[in-house]
Order: sequence, then C-alpha cells, then structure tokens
Amino acid sequence: MLTNELHSALVYLDRDFVAGKYEIFSGKSPSSQITKTQGKKAGAAIPVFSAEVSAIETRTFPISTLEMLATVMPMIQQEGEIEPALLQKDMCSRLGWVTATLGTLTARQSKGVPGTETYVQGEEQGCFTLKNDALKLALITTPDYFVSGLDALLKMHKVLLRDLTMPVRAFVRIIAAQDYMDEWIAIPYVMYEHPR
Repeated sequence: MLTNELHSALVYLDRDFVAGKYEIFSGKSPSSQITKTQGKKAGAAIPVFSAEVSAIETRTFPISTLEMLATVMPMIQQEGEIEPALLQKDMCSRLGWVTATLGTLTARQSKGVPGTETYVQGEEQGCFTLKNDALKLALITTPDYFVSGLDALLKMHKVLLRDLTMPVRAFVRIIAAQDYMDEWIAIPYVMYEHPR
C-alpha cells in the first residue's frame, strides 16, 4: 500500500513508466486503443522523409496511478543505487536510485567574442539537476509529471528563484550523454523528497 508519507513527499512521477511496470508486475493488461494519425504533408514529398504518420496508444487501467505505484514500488525499491564509477561513454542506459539535491540550472548559448559586434546571446535555457558528492545529472523532464506545479520552479529560476536545494531520492535512467559541464543526462521516473 502507498504510504501517506510517500504520497505527500512525491515530487515527480512518470505515469507511463509506472503503468508499464504495473502491467509487467501484475500481469494485468489494460484495455488499449491505437489511433493512427496523418499530418497534412503526408505523401507530399518522398515518403521516407515526410511521412508525418504516427500512432498513439491509449491505455486504460481500472485502477489509479497511485494504486499502481503502491503495487510496483516494492519492486522498484529493490533496484540498486547508481554507481558513478560505472558511467562511461558508449554504455547502455543505467537504471537505479540516486539520493541527491534537486536544483535548477540555466544557461545561454552565445556566439562570437563578448564586447564585439559579432557577439550574439541566445535565449536562456534551463533544466532540473540532481547533484550529490559523486554525481551530477541534468534531467530531461515532462512538466505534467511534476506534482502540484513544481515544474514552475524552472521558470521561476530565470526571474525570482535564488536557489533550489530540495533533498530527494529518485529512480532514474542515465543515458550515455553528457552536457558541456560533464553532467550525465538522465530521465527521472519516480522522485520524492528524502532527507540526505
């Protein structure tokens, strides 16, 4: 059963990940509908380069996401911690737990030499990060998966937010990619507040 403490501490929950794990763990398949859509330009040029055809799968379970999380959380909690020493280029994705501090990072892309006519600053971009003493992660997130509008913290970082240092525990997928600050790129699946 999902505890009140975990529910109250949730920061981020990937519902697709939880639903997939629930289907695997419980053996119960959802009712499913696949819809094929075609864009206006489909068939207008060489099909390989302009197909604009996609399929969307809609899955419906008879229980809520929180009930599914309660069912699969014991299985997910058995996964190990991410070992930073094992992260390397050309690796397969690593899944595991990270206990870290959730923060935000913003940066601008620029071209040219500052103070000259050729210098151009691009639009400010931002992302959420997870950092601890041994690991730095830049997160690829989906705004709808944050609980209670916490995704707005990234927008606030650009204007009002001085600092975000939320202690969390997160189950993530780290892919073989790094940003220019040597942070590994990760996709969070479950994240909740957790004292370090």
